Amino acid sequence: MKILLIGGTGIISAYITKLAAKRGEDITVFNRGKHSSPLPEGCKVIIGDANDPEAGKKLSGMHFDVIADFVAFSTGQLAAHVNAFYPYCDQFVFISSATVYSRLDQTTPIREDVTPANNVDWDYCRGKIGGEKYLEMRRALDPSFCYTVIRPYVTYGDTRIPFSLIPARHWTVVDRIKKGKPLVLPDTHNICTLTHSADFAKAFLGLCGNKKAYGEAFHITSGKTYPWERVGEIIGDHVGKKAEFVYRPITAIARELYPAYGDVYSMLKADKATSWVFDNSKLHDAVPDLTFDISLEEGLCHTLAAFEKRGADVADSRWSEACDRIIATENF
Repeated sequence: MKILLIGGTGIISAYITKLAAKRGEDITVFNRGKHSSPLPEGCKVIIGDANDPEAGKKLSGMHFDVIADFVAFSTGQLAAHVNAFYPYCDQFVFISSATVYSRLDQTTPIREDVTPANNVDWDYCRGKIGGEKYLEMRRALDPSFCYTVIRPYVTYGDTRIPFSLIPARHWTVVDRIKKGKPLVLPDTHNICTLTHSADFAKAFLGLCGNKKAYGEAFHITSGKTYPWERVGEIIGDHVGKKAEFVYRPITAIARELYPAYGDVYSMLKADKATSWVFDNSKLHDAVPDLTFDISLEEGLCHTLAAFEKRGADVADSRWSEACDRIIATENF
């Protein structure tokens, strides 16, 4: 199978390229060529800017079974990418987000055919929802238009430590635990679903060239739920320190983080301060042999070791100081 990933070096797509190459698939990535980590042997690179209106011309004379877009975050971006790249493939895959789902009911497991995709409290969600609606409209006008929407929730791997509140320097969470400083969590006491990107990659490839996926949307999650505290506990076990937690309203958290980190409130309200439980029946019906094999304990320990090995164990002091101020706040 010939697969092109627009992007191809992020937390999810890097694992897809690795697995596809291992399976002997013909895998190519299209990006600006600025990736810091090496691509797997056999993976080809086309250097270009996906947002350039002429980007598609770089594929002249080529044809792919699947082209997957990891870098579209608005309706306009996605429409431009479809116009540029779809002529060169049989199936166009849009990487959306599970955060598009309504947050009104946080106890019933989320199903693609039941739970509304109308979570508009965060601009990130609104951009993904707009992209999905564009694809639906295009297929309604042209039934031969072949697309698939994939909705990840929180994924992690060698370059991402998952947590409810986390800066770009993910090691900050580990650093606070090592120093005996509490981690800040929303007082909503919510649960989450975490998926290792290596498991996600198996599901993604299972939907490529899969007729059951044409014109459909799927969330890809492990189906295993945890309180966010469990992540801290595993990290604490890894570094030999007990993780401590302090709970604050999202308004107090967002107010302190806003000057340096922008609109954290919308992200918390739409995502990280809410509970996420998924029904994965549709995915397993489309990919019957799919299994999610990496436990959170195994996956996180591998992630932490990878950070340490490459010297990425650097904390964001500004973020940590903001957390200290949030903890010290008495007037919520």
